[in-house]
Amino acid sequence: MAIRAITFDVYSALFDTVPSLVETLRELFKSRGIAGDAEQAGKTWRAKQREYLLIANSLDREPALNRRAIEAGARFALHDLAPSLTTDEPTPS
Repeated sequence: MAIRAITFDVYSALFDTVPSLVETLRELFKSRGIAGDAEQAGKTWRAKQREYLLIANSLDREPALNRRAIEAGARFALHDLAPSLTTDEPTPS
């Protein structure tokens, strides 16, 4: 059988996603006057995303959807911001 295609998941394998996430969070924090640590929030967001996927895959109770993991990580990392984010801002509900 001839190989017709090769696929590779490049998300975080070839691209470091945290720097762009941190930059976006810095802009958001600045525009809202939030005195938060954007770098730490970005790292926490990404760590919780990975944790969510690990648990979901281990329990085999649901498909480990990356989008769901990203949203869960965002909710965790940005939960305690003051002032809190509005529904129009880039945080999953």
